[in-house]
Amino acid sequence: MKLKKYVQFLDEFVKMYPEALDLEVIYCRDDEGNGFDPVKYSPTLGQFDEDGMFKDTKDDPNAVCIN
Repeated sequence: MKLKKYVQFLDEFVKMYPEALDLEVIYCRDDEGNGFDPVKYSPTLGQFDEDGMFKDTKDDPNAVCIN
């Protein structure tokens, strides 16, 4: 998903549930819901490769890491 689309989803979500702005943001550790943790960091630009590795860099980024 592109960041633009993600922001659109968040915008619509907040319009439907404005009280959510005061709630903690968490993320799921895996696709099966086997654990949840709070989001701790600001978004970071970087490069995400086909092996699932992320490198924090502003040089030729292809992804935004949200945690």
